[in-house]
Amino acid sequence: MKRKRKKRRIKAIHKYVGIVMAFILLLFASSGIIMNHRETFAKVDVPRSWLPASYQYNNWNLSAVKGAETTREGHQLIYGNIGIWMTDSTFSSFKDFNRGFPDGIDNRKISTVLYTESNRLFAGTYFGLYEYDFNQKNWKLFNLPVKEKRIVDLVEARGRTFVQTRSHIIRINGDQLKVVEVPYPHKTKSVGVFETFWDVHSGEILGLPGKFFVDVLGILFLAVGITGLLFTFIPKLIKRKIGGRRLKKMPKPVLKWHNKLGIWFIGFFILLAFTGMFLRPPFLLFIAGESLEVEVTENENPWHDRFRGLAYDKALNRFILGTKDGFYYSENTFANAPEAFHFEPPVPVSVMGINVLQVVEGGHYKVGSFTGLYDWIPERQLVMNSITKLPVQQASSFSNPFGSISVAGYIRHNEKAYIFDYSGGAFPLHHRVAFPDMPALILEKSPISLWNLALEVHTGRIFKPLLGKWYILYVPLSGLLILLTVTTGLIRWIKTRKKKSIIKT
Repeated sequence: MKRKRKKRRIKAIHKYVGIVMAFILLLFASSGIIMNHRETFAKVDVPRSWLPASYQYNNWNLSAVKGAETTREGHQLIYGNIGIWMTDSTFSSFKDFNRGFPDGIDNRKISTVLYTESNRLFAGTYFGLYEYDFNQKNWKLFNLPVKEKRIVDLVEARGRTFVQTRSHIIRINGDQLKVVEVPYPHKTKSVGVFETFWDVHSGEILGLPGKFFVDVLGILFLAVGITGLLFTFIPKLIKRKIGGRRLKKMPKPVLKWHNKLGIWFIGFFILLAFTGMFLRPPFLLFIAGESLEVEVTENENPWHDRFRGLAYDKALNRFILGTKDGFYYSENTFANAPEAFHFEPPVPVSVMGINVLQVVEGGHYKVGSFTGLYDWIPERQLVMNSITKLPVQQASSFSNPFGSISVAGYIRHNEKAYIFDYSGGAFPLHHRVAFPDMPALILEKSPISLWNLALEVHTGRIFKPLLGKWYILYVPLSGLLILLTVTTGLIRWIKTRKKKSIIKT
């Protein structure tokens, strides 16, 4: 009797939880495929008016602005997720400065802009480096000697321009380009658990073939869900249509493929669900600060996907190199391995990366990320919160990777500084002059990219207006329910196989 009740319970869990998860799998699979091929979908935009109020720009929020660069004529080029807009010294009027970038808001998400002393203007995007042609008044793609396209930072030092991608540093001297070989300072490197889970979940760990394989897994996972729905509902619907007669043949092929796909790929399905659960809070907190040490091999680029920011301290004649492992400095243009800054506490940097790395004055740097904005003076062993002016204490490894102020951008102009919080937008730092409102023209020309919309769906943030603060549990609970559905399905399949083998014998 107990065995029958247990069997019915497992069947009910697999059936009813599986019905719900089939629809959620549709969202995960479709959004995941889009996320895996960002450049392919970069030209596709979605009007923000179609989305909840939290997705509308308000006071330059949602990473609208990352920074600003001053031109020779004194104009300000404000840049970020809205592209590049030219304004005056008082930010009173704005002019579209995006001509030449490919269609699609994702193609004009700007990481950094640099106006050099030799009157060259560069812009780094997610998909390449561009130089402005002042004669034709448009941006042109600048060919770099590396396949990597995502630009992280641009600096000018010693009469040369340095381009930083996520894995390389390239020196531009006139028309000559050279990849700077940056020696690695260690025999081993740390591999973040978060990054490893991300690479496995997306398939990035195996490059483009891995991404396509994960795409196929998503489609197959969805097929398992759809065949489960068909087996559950179609016979009942047909039974009503044909006058109550029992339908015997139709469900068998559907059930057969439901079981086969589920069993053949069950290990991959479990891996996708498990790794996905840990990419969002609260499980993210357990892996955000964790890493593994692996040996650096002879033929690899040990800096691969490790660069996050670059600055040049002219007074001290040294480069400041921001990486996902910490901060380094080089006083000889990377002729030798960069040296690490050693001090406690370290500068708090979110797992999401560095959004601000600027030189305030010799030996004094401004560092910002989603944990906050900090003044960092290495020689004095000082890290200070830029807003409260209080020293920073050592953070726990379980601390939230998001601070009360999630700094997406920072501008300092005419002795006035502004912080751009991801949620709240622009606010003045230690003065009372408010930043101007976003003009209607910028709002009109700043939709959301399909890739970003897919990210919002995949992470569950799209449901925040409906679920409130509980939306944060969407991914981990979905992962747990998927694991529960897969596990109960496996148990049912094993029991069915045993029963058939007993009957045959």
